Amino acid sequence: HHRADASDFPPGEVRLNWTSESGAHGSRAMIFDHQPTSEHATDTADPFAAGQPGESVSSPLYFDATVSRVTDNIAYYVSLGNYDSRVYRLQVADRPKVTQTSVHVQPPAYTGLPAARFGGSIEQLTVFERSIVQLTVNFSHAVSEAEFDWQALPGKEESGNATTVTLAPDGLSTVIEFTAVEAARFQLALVDHQGIRNDEAFSGRVTIETDQPPRLTFNQETPDRVRPNETVPLAATAEDDFGVTALELHYVLGQGEEASPGDFAAEASRLDGVSVSQSFELNLASLGARAGQIVTYRFRAADNRPIPGPQEVWSPPQIIAIHEDAPPLEGLQLARRQDAIREQIQELKRQTTELQEQLQDEAKPKTGEQPQQTKADNTAAEKAKPTDTPAPPADGRPLTPDERRALAAGQASEAAQLAEGVSQRLAEQRLYERLAADVQALVRDPLAEVQTDLSRGTEPTTGQTAPPKQADKARQNPPPGQKSQPIANDETRQRLEQVQQNLANVERQFDQLTEIERDLQQLGQLAQRAERLADEATQ
Repeated sequence: HHRADASDFPPGEVRLNWTSESGAHGSRAMIFDHQPTSEHATDTADPFAAGQPGESVSSPLYFDATVSRVTDNIAYYVSLGNYDSRVYRLQVADRPKVTQTSVHVQPPAYTGLPAARFGGSIEQLTVFERSIVQLTVNFSHAVSEAEFDWQALPGKEESGNATTVTLAPDGLSTVIEFTAVEAARFQLALVDHQGIRNDEAFSGRVTIETDQPPRLTFNQETPDRVRPNETVPLAATAEDDFGVTALELHYVLGQGEEASPGDFAAEASRLDGVSVSQSFELNLASLGARAGQIVTYRFRAADNRPIPGPQEVWSPPQIIAIHEDAPPLEGLQLARRQDAIREQIQELKRQTTELQEQLQDEAKPKTGEQPQQTKADNTAAEKAKPTDTPAPPADGRPLTPDERRALAAGQASEAAQLAEGVSQRLAEQRLYERLAADVQALVRDPLAEVQTDLSRGTEPTTGQTAPPKQADKARQNPPPGQKSQPIANDETRQRLEQVQQNLANVERQFDQLTEIERDLQQLGQLAQRAERLADEATQ
């Protein structure tokens, strides 16, 4: 912006002329400003004072011109007819920019999560809630100010992330530290020593990963009707990502006050793990429960979050009605245990039958044909659990003998593990100890031998060994008239057939023992009832 005296200069074109340091020249007409601003009016410097020392301008006229995209230092002057102003110099300076960023994140100590340090692009930063975040930002040149501002997300009045900004003494970097409490956007503005400002030097967003409350599950079904003299087991499991600090049972008998959790809390030695299971025994007789009353109970669990405090969850309330004619609780528990073991035995029979069918199919390949992928192959592939068992080919091609053998071995291993579990479950009751030993010797051990046979495979009988690729191709596509190599020998198939027969005997013996166990329990209940009647008669 420049001005001239209307009385001394004749009308003419006022031009702005400039030359850059790189040697480029330019000239542009200046536009007459009809309404000078107050800032212009207070300017008493005469732009055309050169050549007219001591003279003042009485009626200034104002002219404007704009030179865009200036990337180099320039020298410029204003001309009007034969008059030239003095030469002015404009120095071009870059705005301060961010050249490098790095972040150090320290999660809260109670989480046990490790600290993390990373750099690169951090426009989107996700951290665990209440982590301490140190953001180090380096600049292209020294700055005098670094302004860090939070912008609350929609629905929030302001961000609750307490922040400190420390500018390095040399002005080339700053450290921004905050505690991540709420998700928010942030923006960093820079001002260098020449007053050049960059309001969009760096921006980003912080997303918070929140600590989830614990999860509660019931470990067993509880009957809705019990006798007044029963002891009712109530079990639950609490799980949390970082630690469980409380697992309690709360109950109300009739219209009474809710019981204190002190006597119905998980032992302190079992707490602060990520998973805590506890079975509480509610002795109705000691509580003075009477027929016609109800017991309302629920579980409470809390985690280990220190700030702003532990998170707690409550299970939905459950009700137990007290009746004299309710079935004995011991009988219900016995029936559940027996049903669970019976289901395991039936699952074991299903798995061994499936494996037996697969091996029988493999024993009868059609000559001159490529072995096809059978239904048993697909089922075995779906059921096999070991991670080293190959899945059926995604391209739909037939399984090779090695792949079928691996699938069958995985299924045999799974069945052997299930048999081991059945044996252990039976051994928990003295009445079933001998049957548990039979399951181990007649079912589990032979299945383990079948798995070993299948894993070892069938060795070739010829004295020459083909190259690996040729051998694999030959196994998939045997020459016409030649049978494909079976995945199991006759001894393995016979061993599996014997396991099937042994399992049938185990199931039969188990059914007989369960009847005996139920009879023994009823005898015990009759004896207890007779004892109570005798006591009442004596009184």
